[in-house]
Amino acid sequence: KEWLNKHVSKRNTKSREKSTLVQDIYIKDRKKHPYCDQNQLLIDINRYKYSCNDLLFFLLVSEDETLLGIVSLHLWNQKKSLNDPTLPKKIEHAKSFLNEISLCLDNLSIHQKIENLLSYKQELKQQILQDEEELKRKILELTTLYEASLDLGNATNQNDLLNLSFNAIEKIVPYAACTIFVSDEKDAGDLMIHNNANLPSQSIYEIKK
Repeated sequence: KEWLNKHVSKRNTKSREKSTLVQDIYIKDRKKHPYCDQNQLLIDINRYKYSCNDLLFFLLVSEDETLLGIVSLHLWNQKKSLNDPTLPKKIEHAKSFLNEISLCLDNLSIHQKIENLLSYKQELKQQILQDEEELKRKILELTTLYEASLDLGNATNQNDLLNLSFNAIEKIVPYAACTIFVSDEKDAGDLMIHNNANLPSQSIYEIKK
């Protein structure tokens, strides 16, 4: 792939001049080519019972030099070389056809990139909204805690202290009922309940139980 990408970059200017997205690479002798897989060559020779020396690659390349695909052409099944004089015109027809395919693939790639960008934009927008809501919540929490600390300092008895605590909690987390356990060294303590939703006495009893 590294070798193919080098060829794509090297021949890009020439390709643009021809207004084509297909580039061809002809390998005359696979045995001598430094980037050809010799193990694969042996497999091909055994499969086709032929030398399988030459091979033509068509590189399908996008406008931004991205390799979209590779098409290979050979006549090993006919035990023929690509030097056949009847082939050049057929190869040109094949290149024209592959160029149309490359254009379609390139357009598809562009549309996918646009869709990805739009999707990413929407994700960022949602993330910003979530961050704004989270920031508002944090500010509310800090403001409430600050105000509650000031108010609690002025509380003169336990009931005032509990009511201020219930009110501070409700500003941050709206509730139907809230409980605060008041510890006492002399006994087991008591569970104080603030009922915002007019819960029936049975429900209050169940909470305390």
